[in-house]
Amino acid sequence: MVWSLCGAMSACSSSNATPMSQSATPAAPVQSVAAAVPHAETSAASLDQVLKKDMAYADARKALLAQGWAPEKDLQCRANVGANEALCKGTPDLTVCRICDDIPELSAYSDEGGAVMHFTHAGHRLTIDASGSISDWKMSGKDSRLSISDWQTTK
Repeated sequence: MVWSLCGAMSACSSSNATPMSQSATPAAPVQSVAAAVPHAETSAASLDQVLKKDMAYADARKALLAQGWAPEKDLQCRANVGANEALCKGTPDLTVCRICDDIPELSAYSDEGGAVMHFTHAGHRLTIDASGSISDWKMSGKDSRLSISDWQTTK
């Protein structure tokens, strides 16, 4: 798979998730179970409450940032999306030349519309796979053409 933004962008024009609420009554058994579960699994479980397959990437991003997840910048992003120095020197306003600055968590984007993004939080790394039109990265709701297809956390 060749990672490039040029082909996908030429065809592009330029359910809010809510955090889980905590119970108002003490729940000692839940606390003891939570204490026995490693933090990575607890994080993954809470992410499964926030992230949903096919949800708009913008909605997922907003929810993650609200929970303290930080974008993880990939220093190879520009190369991974097909932006080269010669192209961007002459035309810095091209989407392919600025997309890694606009979406700091973006690691790669393919001509086929596959995207990989990374976030970090409390020593954990979240990798999100999304698909669709990268130009919709800020569009919320069902009209967005960029949606989450999968995610995983690692420590």
